[in-house]
Amino acid sequence: VTGLYVIDGILSGNMDVVISAIHHLLLPALCLAYAQLAIIARQVRSGMVDVLEQDYIRTARACGIPRHRIIYRYALKNALIPTVTITGLTMGELLGGAVITETIFGWPGMGKYVMDSIAYLDFPAIMGFTLVVSVGYVVINMVVDMIYNILNPQISGGDGHD
Repeated sequence: VTGLYVIDGILSGNMDVVISAIHHLLLPALCLAYAQLAIIARQVRSGMVDVLEQDYIRTARACGIPRHRIIYRYALKNALIPTVTITGLTMGELLGGAVITETIFGWPGMGKYVMDSIAYLDFPAIMGFTLVVSVGYVVINMVVDMIYNILNPQISGGDGHD
C-alpha cells in the first residue's frame, strides 16, 4: 500500500513481513548510526566527568546520598544538556546520510526515492524531499529545545531577560 515494508506489514497484520523487514533494516541502520554513536558516547562520558567534579555532587556525597541516586538523579540530567545538542545535530546528519545508505543497500525509502528523482531530473520530487528534510531538521531542533526545559527548567525560553 505505502511501499514501506514495515508499515505495510503492520497494516496487513502480517507479522512475518514486519519481522523480516526489521531484520533487513538492522545492518543499514547500524551502518548509518555507527560513527554518530561514538560521538554521542564520548560526549556523555565527557559531560559526566565534568559534572561529577562539581561542588554540588561532592556535597551530595558528603550528605550520604547513594552513588546511583547521585548519578541518575543529579549528575546525568546536567551532563545530558550538551549531549542533547549533539544528538539533535546528529539526527539532522542522519536524515542526509539516509540517502546514501538506502541507495547502497537498495532499501526502498525516501533516500532511494530522491536518488531516483535526481537521476530522472524530477525537480518537484527533489524539492519535496528537501522540504521534508528541512522541516524534519526544524522539528528536531524544536524537540531539543523542549528536552532542555525538561532536563533543566531554569533554562529560559529566550525571553531576552538575563
